[in-house]
Amino acid sequence: MASDSKVTRSIRLTPDVDARLVALCEHFGISIHNYLLNEIGKAVARDEIAFKAKKAQDDAVQQMLAQFAVAMSEQERKED
Repeated sequence: MASDSKVTRSIRLTPDVDARLVALCEHFGISIHNYLLNEIGKAVARDEIAFKAKKAQDDAVQQMLAQFAVAMSEQERKED
């Protein structure tokens, strides 16, 4: 996919949420489109960081368990 290509997503809002969104964007002086893109970008970045941190933690635990298993195997061989 080229860097300048775009993907379209659609959302449905309740009338109350839409009215609040419109008022908020008018207050900030930005378009709804720009507001939504900014907020989605922040949420994705935040959640991606949490996901990557959890994955790194899980990978580290798996590596530690594998090393522990090897050490236990070596210890058992020494005892035999």
